[in-house]
Amino acid sequence: MKNSLMTNIFNCEREYLVNFCSINNGPYTWKFSNIHLPDMYLHNFILIEVEFDGIERYINSEIEKAQRNHSSFLRIVTPFQLSNHTIKGLSFNPEEGAYDYMVINTRDFKLLHGNPDCQIERAVSSNIIDDGFLVDKQANQHLEWADFYQRRFERKKKVYEKFDQNFQFYVCYHNNAPIGKVESAFLDEFVKIEDFDILEKYQRKGFGTSVIKHLLKTANSMNINQAYLMTDGSDSAKEMYTKCGFEKAGEVWEYIFFLDK
Repeated sequence: MKNSLMTNIFNCEREYLVNFCSINNGPYTWKFSNIHLPDMYLHNFILIEVEFDGIERYINSEIEKAQRNHSSFLRIVTPFQLSNHTIKGLSFNPEEGAYDYMVINTRDFKLLHGNPDCQIERAVSSNIIDDGFLVDKQANQHLEWADFYQRRFERKKKVYEKFDQNFQFYVCYHNNAPIGKVESAFLDEFVKIEDFDILEKYQRKGFGTSVIKHLLKTANSMNINQAYLMTDGSDSAKEMYTKCGFEKAGEVWEYIFFLDK
């Protein structure tokens, strides 16, 4: 990767994912798999770091392996866009998408205001984690995969119940009711912001900004200079991130092959 900032972010991503996934690397590639959540796209994929001769043949061989293992999908992630020529040579036609990585300097917490009418609590007890679970359930209950989101949270809960300083879970309260939650991973060079939700009723009222400010201030006190998150074009919170001062650092493309169609 030519972008050194993105290289550092990908290194942090691996540092984060190792807590949930098994990781194997080969020439130009990294394979991630989560045996507890084999249907979770973000934890089961192959990262191809650079273009190389034979990439089309490589992807087709991985499709064949996934089929032999009766996998329903194969997800490929790249920091570059596959050419139309390569895609036409693949045995399955993928669904293509793009994600932006956005970064901010943690000292910028001083520029944020938010809504002071809330309390942000780190989950240092199972009760607070359970409050976060309620937010997660309410935020995703309308989705077709509500059962998946419950299984995903239960899996992550096992990590956050260790109350490790580097993996912190926060819940945002308004009038003592949980209205938002966010996960954060304090890594070598960054704090990673993950699975951030504010319940729809409380959006656009400054609560999300308050959560971001709290995370940045915490990271800054730990001498971590930058924070990052990943978002896609349909993410309704992207406008808030931009207003808070996040800037695009780079992007990745994903190619999902649905093998059971």
